[in-house]
Amino acid sequence: YGQIFTSSLDVPSDHALRFTAHIQGRKEEILTQDSVGCGYASGYWQVNVGNFPTAWNPGDILVIHFTDTVSAEEAQIEIVL
Repeated sequence: YGQIFTSSLDVPSDHALRFTAHIQGRKEEILTQDSVGCGYASGYWQVNVGNFPTAWNPGDILVIHFTDTVSAEEAQIEIVL
């Protein structure tokens, strides 16, 4: 989980932020803000990595791609699990 801001340091509205998350090397297994255990509200996002169809391993890299549909800004982060 984490907090997100636009380049102008605003918080994207709940309906405007969309994200996809996958384990690096497994792009066919995707979680979104609408997946069970995942979500976005009031500037905070959450990804439940336990909900991927294939179990993750320590050292795997979680890739999350964010899109603010209002400002059209995009960002990507990578997190070592």
